[in-house]
Amino acid sequence: MFLFSTNTNPELARKVAKLFHARLGQLEIKTFSDDELYVRPIDKIRGKVAWVIGSTMPPTDNLLKLLILLNALKINGAKKINLIIPYFGYARQDHLDQPGAPLTAKLMADLVATAGASRIIAVDLHSQKVANFFKIPLIHLSAIPIFAEYFKKMKNLVVISPDKGGKKRAIRLARLLHAPAVPLSKIRPRPNVVTKIIFPPDVKVKNKNAVIVDDLIDTASTIYETAKILKKHGARNIYVCATHGVFSGPAISRIKKSPIKQVIVTDTYPVPSQKRVRKIKIISIAQLLTLTAKN
Repeated sequence: MFLFSTNTNPELARKVAKLFHARLGQLEIKTFSDDELYVRPIDKIRGKVAWVIGSTMPPTDNLLKLLILLNALKINGAKKINLIIPYFGYARQDHLDQPGAPLTAKLMADLVATAGASRIIAVDLHSQKVANFFKIPLIHLSAIPIFAEYFKKMKNLVVISPDKGGKKRAIRLARLLHAPAVPLSKIRPRPNVVTKIIFPPDVKVKNKNAVIVDDLIDTASTIYETAKILKKHGARNIYVCATHGVFSGPAISRIKKSPIKQVIVTDTYPVPSQKRVRKIKIISIAQLLTLTAKN
């Protein structure tokens, strides 16, 4: 078995390789003077099963490295190419919200299949709609059981979905924790901006330990506004769990000044050292990926 990494998340790739009892395959990656990328597998893979771990988050080079690597493995005779995508970038562009809008999530799904992937393991895609865009076998993993394990000893819990789109996610976590689930709704005039969280009058969170659950944290505007209203309504401690910790723009400063006690994310998205502040805890998803791949 050969395991190749596009180096979008080298720390996670090393963990998966160790659990797989495999070494990471050798690649020659270089950039020409005109910024054109070149990716070549050095290991001989003809007739072999190849595994690739790589995400498609910006910048564009991450996507191009993945596509070029998949295609190089394909044309060099790999018997099968299994792709692990810890973070599927562009997944939020999964619907036509206005005239002329792109359906970029579907384009990305088509590209990785065309490049040569035979099967995909993905983690918490933004929606089921994104999962349906893939025309090759897909295993769609969720980090919810990992979060449930983390919170299982905590008492007096209530699980909060900051919007209606995450209702099923919150219900699943709440069932595992034997806690109530509360779906809120939000007003978002444009991407990365939340103007208001709508809090139902019949919801009781006073003296509760509230767990906000989401698929990702980008600028942290949603969790920031949600945490403020939960604290206003008397929540005791406020936690956040999200699979992908993107933490772009003002995210870290918002988390620091928020009433949130702790933010728990997985290592699907690499968090640089300068963003690993005291409130942020990272849990590895490497074991889940490896067990799924072995099966």
